[in-house]
Amino acid sequence: MSLLKYLKKALSPGGHVTAAESGIFVSAATTGNGSSQTHAHGLGVDPAEVEVYLVGTPAVTYVGCTISYTHDATNVYVTCTLNYIYRVRASA
Repeated sequence: MSLLKYLKKALSPGGHVTAAESGIFVSAATTGNGSSQTHAHGLGVDPAEVEVYLVGTPAVTYVGCTISYTHDATNVYVTCTLNYIYRVRASA
């Protein structure tokens, strides 16, 4: 499906484009809890590319923040330092 078709579908009344259709998943902003957190990406395949990036922080600096992740055909599993806010972007 072309980008124009995705946009028309997404902008139509009641329309939306799924992660599997677009091949892109972006999570909501999530607050790290120091343990593994699961993000269901809905791509239907193991992502070819995954990015985990900070979008907010409890302090002015990101010093001391640690992020690690793994992924499979269903989920992205992220461990992020307590109280740091991040998003996940995955693409097929």
